[in-house]
Amino acid sequence: MASLTSTGGHASRRTHRILVADTDGDARAQYRASLNGCDVIEAADGRDALVKALSQRPALVITEIGLPIIDGYALCEVLRRDSMTRTVPILVVTTTTAVPELDRARAIGVDGVLTKPVTSDALLEAVERLIGRPCKP
Repeated sequence: MASLTSTGGHASRRTHRILVADTDGDARAQYRASLNGCDVIEAADGRDALVKALSQRPALVITEIGLPIIDGYALCEVLRRDSMTRTVPILVVTTTTAVPELDRARAIGVDGVLTKPVTSDALLEAVERLIGRPCKP
């Protein structure tokens, strides 16, 4: 009977749900590969990212600033105002290196900013700093 209720050791394997919002499908694929073993949710625009963040409660949001429909700034602002997502860490990955734009992201309350192109090592280091070891192989 124990075999019917056994989880086969999977109960101790906790993976984090990570929302990746980027218009670039190749970038999303790279992040998914880097975060292998995590529950990665993808969004190609800000509206989809917002819906998924509110309905699926990720442990971390990784977003680009230049999202269509709702840009990354507005997405971060809404996530910071909502009681369900207020404490969810946000990592911005962007092509911009303009100091005013990066300062604006930090002022909104993002927890980290990486400039593209991002290596897998840099991404994993930032993710681990924000939420601990995120993925179980």
